[in-house]
Amino acid sequence: MALRTPSKQATHLPYVLGEFAANGPFRAIILMFSVLTCPQKSIPIIYVKGFAMDWEKIRKFVKVEDDNDPKVHEVIYIIMREFVDRDKHWICAARRIHDKRNIGVISLGEGSISEDLEELKNKDLPIPTYLTKLPSVLTGPDVFEFLEW
Repeated sequence: MALRTPSKQATHLPYVLGEFAANGPFRAIILMFSVLTCPQKSIPIIYVKGFAMDWEKIRKFVKVEDDNDPKVHEVIYIIMREFVDRDKHWICAARRIHDKRNIGVISLGEGSISEDLEELKNKDLPIPTYLTKLPSVLTGPDVFEFLEW
């Protein structure tokens, strides 16, 4: 009987139990030992420098109290669709570093993504004039922990 090659699925108990059923207890014990003793690779934290779409400022701008008010979402939509040059300045989900709160961020474009927090904080990136002309609904520029596009 041929032994199956462990894969990324080897970390799952059902896979180990399948190994036990297919190849016997010895192979399953070795597999479980290798899973438990392998060093785990950590995923690097990626940072983005840009402007945050500040929900508190947006609420004040449209004179509402609730984040879920349609007026708040309409302003966010208008910012994303009408004001941001998305070919140069990407929009992403990010997290504030100081309070870990999730927030939408308009990046400062090329060179605004890095794994080195201090380098990015000190990096002098040009700020597009259209971002400074938006009504006061943005916060930044600042560095945020990147989450996803």
